[in-house]
Amino acid sequence: MDFLKIEEGFTIKDIQKVLEENIRIAAIKKKEIKEYQEEIEKEERVEQKEKKEIKEIETVKEENSEFEDEIDYYLGDYKSLTDISKESLKEILPQKSHYGYEKILYRLMLESIEEETDKDSLLEMRHLIEVEKEKIRFLKELLKEEEIEEEIEKKNKIFLAPTPSGRIRIQEDMKTLPQETYPGFIELIESIKNGTFKGVKRLINDLNLDLAISEVRGDGIRILFSRMDKNSYIIITAFQKKTMSSKGYHEMVKSRIQSYKQILESFKYLLEEESYQIEQEKEVEELFQTLKKEEKREEKVK
Repeated sequence: MDFLKIEEGFTIKDIQKVLEENIRIAAIKKKEIKEYQEEIEKEERVEQKEKKEIKEIETVKEENSEFEDEIDYYLGDYKSLTDISKESLKEILPQKSHYGYEKILYRLMLESIEEETDKDSLLEMRHLIEVEKEKIRFLKELLKEEEIEEEIEKKNKIFLAPTPSGRIRIQEDMKTLPQETYPGFIELIESIKNGTFKGVKRLINDLNLDLAISEVRGDGIRILFSRMDKNSYIIITAFQKKTMSSKGYHEMVKSRIQSYKQILESFKYLLEEESYQIEQEKEVEELFQTLKKEEKREEKVK
């Protein structure tokens, strides 16, 4: 809206009308300028708040390789989420009792923020920014949630992968391991069952695998496992890493995973049968009985 001009030949009355109209226009422009300044200030406050938030989130991007291994494990499922909701996020996150729960959530937020600024096309950017914003919104809600009741402990189902000949792989491999390591293996299996995943690390990047295989880690011991669905996990094998060279460890892992790949489809098919699931439950119980031998022996010594 432009100011009116006084033209040659205008009467006093015409000039008064122009002045009145220009005063009205000036008031409108003044109001628009004020609103614009307020909008700029608001955007600056939001920007400062976001910068502060990002800075706080970045403090959890630690150099600690064990923490980064855990983040990599949760990122695999986080990035592939299509149904974005608080419930779907809870399914892939550790329990709140996990020592690094808040750090993990902040770190996932940082990944979403970085995703927002790393898109090639405008169309892709608009869609994916909305997806990442939704993830961030739900993560913030989860962080603000107050525990009204005691959190229900997760009870993931575990199944034990067989060898191609039908024996239970972990039972066979445990026979070669010293019994003093058994309590540590109990702790690792329990961490899979309760969803805390002690020292978890995703192996797909290390070994160029075409399966999502991970490991939980204790003091020199490892358990390989694979996720079957949201609350079911297949334990592939267990071994004592400190007795192997890096090359020997990688060769052992590849060998066990190749064996696992051979039986995977038929194993999943068998697990559809209730009778086989009951059989697996018995195998899991037998495994725990085997692993508790060392605890019983120590109690006798005492």
